[in-house]
Amino acid sequence: MYERLQAALNEADNTKREAYEELHKRQMAEKDLSEAARKVDVAETAYNKEVSQRKEIEAAVAKDETQLSALRKQRDELHVSDSDQILTDIKAKLSEAYGHLDSIRGEHVVLLQERVRQKKEEATTSTRGAEHFSEFSLSELEQATENFHEASKIGEGGYGCVYKGSLRHTTVAIKRLNPQGMQGTAEFRREMDVLSRVRHPNLVTLLGACPEARALVYEYLPNGSLEDHLTRKLTWQVRIRIAAETCSALVFLHSCKPLGVVHGDLKPVNILLDSNFASKISDLGMHQITAKSDVYSFGVVLLRLLTGRPAFGVSKVVKEALDMKCLERVLDASAGDWPYVQAEKLAKLGLKCCDMNKRNRPDAKEAWKMLQPLMKSISFARLSPSSIMLAPEYSSCIPSYFICPIFKVSYLAVHFALVDHLCIIKF
Repeated sequence: MYERLQAALNEADNTKREAYEELHKRQMAEKDLSEAARKVDVAETAYNKEVSQRKEIEAAVAKDETQLSALRKQRDELHVSDSDQILTDIKAKLSEAYGHLDSIRGEHVVLLQERVRQKKEEATTSTRGAEHFSEFSLSELEQATENFHEASKIGEGGYGCVYKGSLRHTTVAIKRLNPQGMQGTAEFRREMDVLSRVRHPNLVTLLGACPEARALVYEYLPNGSLEDHLTRKLTWQVRIRIAAETCSALVFLHSCKPLGVVHGDLKPVNILLDSNFASKISDLGMHQITAKSDVYSFGVVLLRLLTGRPAFGVSKVVKEALDMKCLERVLDASAGDWPYVQAEKLAKLGLKCCDMNKRNRPDAKEAWKMLQPLMKSISFARLSPSSIMLAPEYSSCIPSYFICPIFKVSYLAVHFALVDHLCIIKF
């Protein structure tokens, strides 16, 4: 009896456990079903929203297509309506272009005529240059210099030697180039041809040459070089005049047609002085450097004219003096009492020309414009344009080909009056 009762209790416990497990499973199933139903609702909501957005987009696209179609139609209508106006504008521009072409053709004809005229002038200039240029024989030079005797030698450098001599009853300076120089015969003849055509009152006149001896014959200037006089008494008025004359020659050289001539070695020793202390540039070469290099050298010459000091370090000395407002301390006292304003302007111009950046340097014409007011301010009769037209003692030392046939004055005077209209020798 007891055993049956115990078995019944065990069976009841098992049934109860199974019922509990079944209930738990059912609850979990109901939970999963509820979660699935929620996800279905979320998915349906998202789908409905996407469908709604798609419909809105399709409606917007349809609206845009309608507007685009309307714009295309409007564009076509405008294109048709404006085509006549556009065609009219094109015809007007074409007519204007034809007119411009006719104008260019006319200018071309004028330029051709001008070119023909220039060639005729060049031929005339070449002929005139030849009238004052001679070729000398070696025997003539040997006779003029006593066979290039040491006693006739007045200068020497890396290029060769300079001798004083008498040729055809004229005192001349003969520069004989070094036989071991790099310049060949063809280059020497080309340089000789160019230099024979370049004539200016402030350039030493090339009278002739001897290709056989590789020698150039120049006019002789009795007062030596500017270098010789910087350590002597040379008034500030004369110094300003020398600066202006040198600048005038540079403007002329750099303006020569078709290509400007660059000196390449401008320094006081190459600036010679005639019997009236008028300055003339010598040792003119054919260099491949730029004109701004000549401007730099001219700046050094200006500063040396101001101070009388050697070239090395002179720009630094002048700049420091200007910065400290004590320029008068570095001015050459042997030049007399420099007017401070003129000295300051000359110093600033010299420093500007000596700028290490060549782009900041003025060209020779700009430097000339800065020097003109200084020339006008000089109360020195020989320096005024009117006195340059020509004092008797000055005119006697100027070759006839430096005299303007129209005004009967020196081309130097014409140049001081209007540098841009100076008669430029073309070659």
